[in-house]
Amino acid sequence: MIGLSLLASCTSQKKETTDGDREPEDSIVLETSKKSSYESGPPTGGLTFAIDSSLVSKELTIFGKSESILHWISKLYVQDRFTKSKNDTPNYSIKSVELTEKEYSDVKGDCVSRPVLLVQRVLSGEEYYDIHFLTNDSDIYSEKVTYDGSIAQSTGSVSLSTDFKLTKKCPVLAIVREYEGGDIDYGRMKEISFFVVSESGMESVFDLVREYTLAKEYEVTGDENKNSTSEIRDFEILRAKTNNFYDIKVHTTSKKDGKIIEEKDAIFRFDGEKYSDKSVQ
Repeated sequence: MIGLSLLASCTSQKKETTDGDREPEDSIVLETSKKSSYESGPPTGGLTFAIDSSLVSKELTIFGKSESILHWISKLYVQDRFTKSKNDTPNYSIKSVELTEKEYSDVKGDCVSRPVLLVQRVLSGEEYYDIHFLTNDSDIYSEKVTYDGSIAQSTGSVSLSTDFKLTKKCPVLAIVREYEGGDIDYGRMKEISFFVVSESGMESVFDLVREYTLAKEYEVTGDENKNSTSEIRDFEILRAKTNNFYDIKVHTTSKKDGKIIEEKDAIFRFDGEKYSDKSVQ
């Protein structure tokens, strides 16, 4: 049986650095990323890995240097070992690699270029998404966060977006996650986090659970609106600013058995490091 506890585990985020050569109770935001940023996650140290055949011949250009995907993966997962032997079953496999390089806002509102690599890997039948924030430090340096993908009876996806601006000049990096699934019970969760450039990589400044739904005994009823609870949060980026960042308005709609039981608004303001619905001096 799957419930919100399993879906919540799908949001787990591990934050690490890799060198290629060397919450408030009354907040309506469930800060899952903040709470789980430094928790231990699926290991990638001292393991063997394989790369999907569709990626073997492809190259990526990072910091002006074009190399094979295997070259870059070996730099980023430096403790692990690539294997192509039929007699050596890899611990995990690299399924997809996506590179984006744009200018993003930093905490001062200035624009800074930062390559970002999204790596999808499968370990023991479970999906994980590693997001590497790359910097050029003599060779290549990576600070990364990891999110769960599809695990057990829950399907999950992680994608990147540059559709949102919190300052006038440049967008932030939005990391979008969606999870749903279940056998007897059915759960659905949608999340979004906004990241800005930091000296060593990128840091989250705003985390929002956009939907959190649980329908109990869904296998029997087949109806999301029976024995169900949900919270849906819509957000709007306002023109008003605090510490040079636009304020964010969050509207929360709480439902029980498909009927609205409460609606409320909150304004989030940037305190110089992160957004909060508390008063900012």
